[in-house]
Amino acid sequence: MDKHLLNKILSNFEITGNLKTFKKISSGYINDTFKIYIDGYPRYILQKINSKVFLKPEDIFYNIDLIQKKSINIGITLVNSKFNLPY
Repeated sequence: MDKHLLNKILSNFEITGNLKTFKKISSGYINDTFKIYIDGYPRYILQKINSKVFLKPEDIFYNIDLIQKKSINIGITLVNSKFNLPY
């Protein structure tokens, strides 16, 4: 993924600051995962969900929401898109 495409993707989310760089995290096998550096600091993890493995990726976010509503801390804070969705 190049920086131009990443900026286009990030423009869909409520993220402030300037993208400086990104780094692909290659330890996963199913999804494409990137560490996003904003203003020079690692701020976000962006994950492209593999839709061939997860046929309904919105269900992942539904499950995370259910867990968080039960006040179970799993160490994830979702950033909603400008369409008020977590994806």
